[in-house]
Amino acid sequence: MIFKLTSFRLAGEFAVRFQRTVVIGLLVTSFLSLVACTRAQNKCDYAAIEANKEAWLDARVNHYSYIVTQYRGGAYFFVPFKTEVKGDSLVKFGPFGKTTELMRTDDYEKLATVMELFAFIEANCKEGTRLEVKYDEHYGFPREIKLYPKVAANEGPFVTKISEFTPLP
Repeated sequence: MIFKLTSFRLAGEFAVRFQRTVVIGLLVTSFLSLVACTRAQNKCDYAAIEANKEAWLDARVNHYSYIVTQYRGGAYFFVPFKTEVKGDSLVKFGPFGKTTELMRTDDYEKLATVMELFAFIEANCKEGTRLEVKYDEHYGFPREIKLYPKVAANEGPFVTKISEFTPLP
């Protein structure tokens, strides 16, 4: 009887210690997650956005073209789109190169002009999406936008690249 009583007492002490360890572990994990989330929170550089938008407007490029390409996780490749803009109007906008059924062509309409690229960046900042933007040194337009969505974090960033930017007469 003494053996059983001692074993029960030890089991009870073990359970209490185990519970304390689990609670401490959960608290430490929660704290570290909170710190990591705080560091990863969106810190949009609004000054850089405004400065580059101003540089773009000051450059007064009224007629231009570029190729926009999106890269995202998943099975389907996004086909590049070529855009030509004159003033505030689209002159040409459509897939660049051959397309297949497995190529995605959605979500390009919000990337058709340089001002829409800036609007896209600002909208993601307001939503709290973490992002990185590289701007063209001469004209100030966004050359590369990396979005780190909260939902699909395991797929990596969603990247939008602008290439072959050409001011036109």
